[in-house]
Amino acid sequence: MALEQENQCLLGDRQQVTMEKQQQDEELTQRVRQYDERVQQLEMALASSQQQAVETQCIFKEPKISLPSRFDGTCSQFWVFLNKVRLVIQMHPTRYPTQAS
Repeated sequence: MALEQENQCLLGDRQQVTMEKQQQDEELTQRVRQYDERVQQLEMALASSQQQAVETQCIFKEPKISLPSRFDGTCSQFWVFLNKVRLVIQMHPTRYPTQAS
């Protein structure tokens, strides 16, 4: 009789553990599905932004502008040279990125 009761108790415990495991498996499966969906959404968003970047680059081509001639150290020509350098930087925002661009 005692063995039979112990056996019944063990069977009940086994069923409970099995049910808990199934529930945990279902929860994990659901989480994995949610993560997979989120990954797909992020991949689609990334692909879209990359496509937009490519299209933007196709639309906006940086102008060809010659580099300023070498600065010879003449004080009166310093600001002229500096302004030419600034112009080159502004005209090529992808080549010379700044905080503003």
